[in-house]
Amino acid sequence: MSADRPELYIVAGPSGAGKSSIFNSSENEHLRYIDRFNIDDRLAQLNNGSYRDIPNELRPQANRELAEFIKAHIGNRRSFSTETTLRHPAMLNVTERAADSGFETRFTYVAAENADIHIKRVQERAIRGGHSAPPEVIRSIYEESTSRVPRVLELAEQGKISSLRIYDNTGREPVLQIRVEEGYVIDVSRQIAPWIDRTLANSKYAVPELQQARGGLLSEIDLEQQQGRRLEPLHQALSLEDAQQFKWAAQTGSIQSYRHPETGKHIHIDSISGQFYNQQRNPISQQAALAHAMPSGHDHALDQGYGYSR
Repeated sequence: MSADRPELYIVAGPSGAGKSSIFNSSENEHLRYIDRFNIDDRLAQLNNGSYRDIPNELRPQANRELAEFIKAHIGNRRSFSTETTLRHPAMLNVTERAADSGFETRFTYVAAENADIHIKRVQERAIRGGHSAPPEVIRSIYEESTSRVPRVLELAEQGKISSLRIYDNTGREPVLQIRVEEGYVIDVSRQIAPWIDRTLANSKYAVPELQQARGGLLSEIDLEQQQGRRLEPLHQALSLEDAQQFKWAAQTGSIQSYRHPETGKHIHIDSISGQFYNQQRNPISQQAALAHAMPSGHDHALDQGYGYSR
């Protein structure tokens, strides 16, 4: 932390991600010397020291206290830290406010491969006397939280997050996956966690683009080039006439999905092998894929030597 700039440190991730473990790691020992607000700990204090069966009526008070804590620290330019599930975007707004007020903003995001892992960890924590939540709530938090990771990267690109680290905590200990400093992509793991690949696949920050941008600025990711790469499997597999009728829709791993605007139906092509798939991810022929997605009676160009023959 620079002598003349206050610091905001946020650790974010779904319930059971391991946020407290990262906070208490030796790497973050300096955080012991700055003010910290942990809303779960505060709720336990309000509940006579117990994390169990916390009444819902205590939450508005804890939320008000957190808001007052943040407002006072930003207003007084005083360093602070906190945790968030990132279920809601409120803490991203706090990050922007702090950055605009001259804070050095450090953001760590951590999650595991799926919601079931988080549910199991929270249940184990509850047995030890820690705070808990119903499985359906944890599952919802997981989906909402991970969906905000592209926005976190966008804030790093905009300079609102000075230092960003994204960890996968599926195994025994967190593994650094993505690191961005002052807008520069410092590191992207060559063995990226599948949940990160899925989360970023349909954003500007898809993993192949991040890996290609390593050493450069996030802002230098070329959207036009990215779109070209996404459309390449379509143009390799189909005639120009047929390919022009589809719009790129999504990416799942190496499979690109394209939507026909008139029928609303999709074709799915593996960008590595050129294999077509149906919605159930079963291999199908090119002819079957086009018959499914094209308007009925459309005479599409097949068996004319275009691209892959399936």
